[in-house]
Amino acid sequence: MALFSDDGPSGLSDWLSYDSKLRYLSEQEITSTESKSVLAKSEIESEVTAFLLANIEEPDFRVHEMVKGLVVTEPLKRWHVMHTLQLYYNDLASLQVNGAHQERASYYQTRVLEAKAMLFELGVGLVSTAVPQPGEPIVIKSPGSHETKNKKARTQFFGVTEKPGKASNEFWLSSEGGESIEITYDTLPAGVYGWKLFIEGPAETFFSVTPKNVPAGAKLNISTMPLTLGAALLAEGQEPERYIRSNSLLRLR
Repeated sequence: MALFSDDGPSGLSDWLSYDSKLRYLSEQEITSTESKSVLAKSEIESEVTAFLLANIEEPDFRVHEMVKGLVVTEPLKRWHVMHTLQLYYNDLASLQVNGAHQERASYYQTRVLEAKAMLFELGVGLVSTAVPQPGEPIVIKSPGSHETKNKKARTQFFGVTEKPGKASNEFWLSSEGGESIEITYDTLPAGVYGWKLFIEGPAETFFSVTPKNVPAGAKLNISTMPLTLGAALLAEGQEPERYIRSNSLLRLR
């Protein structure tokens, strides 16, 4: 599962699952939906933080730190979908004075309340040490006489217990004219002790080409290293270690 602090908790494919009318939106309207997704994420984070403050007997600063380990469980994802759609239709209703849009906004407002109640009933999932989703690595190109390579790649951070976070978005590693390509992360977030590189292989599956974790500051020379495909990229984030419900702390065993 992804962390709430990673890329959006939900996206267009999730919104389409609940509202197929979004297929017919213009590019400008899609951009508006994405901006509402960002707003929904911010508002939900505030509400979840308030819930945790009310239900965990820890100093406030500790609770705010815990929010970094908030996991996108299914109820939390559903809340984000519903709230994004509610905000979007609220905006349409105010701009176009359209009764149908207002009906949709009211419908999703009800679904928001249901999703939030379900999350707090089942529990807010947390991990003790968050392993975030990586951004793209630093790519260093220099003149050389190597074979031209064009590879679609992803990276993934690993924590001290070898548990991975969500993999990065896809990016291209491309060389022209024999260029030498090196990639690196100068620094790693707290709690992250290394990273791995995955290259796209058969069936659009990504496979590791780094058997061991690469430390901060180390450079991988893609032009000279053997790109032998290893284990497939399977883990897409951390599972919750505990769930917080109203006035209770439940630990997974």
